[in-house]
Amino acid sequence: MDAMRHKYGKLNHQELQACFTPNEFNHVCQETVPILTYIPNEDCEATIIHPSTASLPAKVCEQGLLKLESTYWIPLHMSNEWLFVTPGNEIFTVLCGSVKFQLTLQNRGKLYLPPRCKGYSTHSNLYALSTIVQNNSKEDILPLASVDLYRCYTEVEQDQLQKIPLQKSLTNILSSMDELNMAGVKISEVQDLINKERAKKYEHFKILTST
Repeated sequence: MDAMRHKYGKLNHQELQACFTPNEFNHVCQETVPILTYIPNEDCEATIIHPSTASLPAKVCEQGLLKLESTYWIPLHMSNEWLFVTPGNEIFTVLCGSVKFQLTLQNRGKLYLPPRCKGYSTHSNLYALSTIVQNNSKEDILPLASVDLYRCYTEVEQDQLQKIPLQKSLTNILSSMDELNMAGVKISEVQDLINKERAKKYEHFKILTST
């Protein structure tokens, strides 16, 4: 459901797994499911999670009775959080390394455990996932700037150089990193070729000017 709470779409677990997750709070998905307009008390799931809902929409949601003998836990996907409903007060012990503390669970709510922590109750053991955040991006490799050799010569010399039948300048290879990657040529190798081409131009120029 979007930030304005007016539109929503339904994804199953497989479709959600195919989404791009830039961080733990957001999913970027292809628009392969219908985008619906939210109407209160028309769809069960959408009404339950909508912020304006204050009570269970009994008319649109199926209900069943469950007799609780112990605390019932509902894990939230990859979040180290659990929803719980308990039939009575229950002591819950949290162990994080050498740190230990206790909570009293009452009625219903949501429990969060920090990474690498464990939780123990009378009938249940909960283990928080360890999450590792790593930046795999690398600095951009920019091609070397081409040097305009013609600025070093007079207008007459530039005109003479233009008449020399040379191959296309290799500096064009560096105009696009995509083209460079496709060619599979390392920048250092290209630079060596450019240096050789510059020397070749200079030798041609010396021969031309000496004659």
